[in-house]
Amino acid sequence: MSSTRGRPGVLACRPPISPNLVAKQPRIRAGMQSSRTEREDTSMTQPIDPADRAAIVDLVYAYAFHFDQNEPEKLADLFTTDSVIDYGPEFENIVGCDAIVAAIQPGLSNLFSSSAHHITNPRVWADGDDEATGTFYIYAWHIYHDRPGDGEMWGQYHCRFRRTGEGWRIAEFTLKVMGMKNFHRDTMHTIGRRL
Repeated sequence: MSSTRGRPGVLACRPPISPNLVAKQPRIRAGMQSSRTEREDTSMTQPIDPADRAAIVDLVYAYAFHFDQNEPEKLADLFTTDSVIDYGPEFENIVGCDAIVAAIQPGLSNLFSSSAHHITNPRVWADGDDEATGTFYIYAWHIYHDRPGDGEMWGQYHCRFRRTGEGWRIAEFTLKVMGMKNFHRDTMHTIGRRL
């Protein structure tokens, strides 16, 4: 196993939040020059080392945990400095981990009185030296401060990951939705399901 190495100039926002994120991990191979998804090109499904996969899956689980705990600062720690979060067309993209706290704090504190994000069906594959891509199913449940009923959403997170000197971090994070019930949003990216 080689030690965790980052590329010069690629830093995470803050120091690592858990030893799991900085564990020594083997390197992965292949180029990540395009924004293709697995759906578009199945040749990208290169195997990933199990230790890398586990660290990446834990990263997405940590995202859900810190969101539900109303801990935007710890959530921001999970992203690269140049990260992009795309929650859908009604929400401006969040660019850079320094913008995450200001962008999501109002919703976490003022819109939701409680939430639970359940992550399942992780699919992760190597997509470059120190880079990977993954999709994760999400069920999100919300209780709102100012409206009755539970808000529910079923969807997927489509993510790109980068290994930094501090361990794996999320570089791109896109929410795509299959369905909503009493949810606080009207327009979302769809998963692109074939009819």
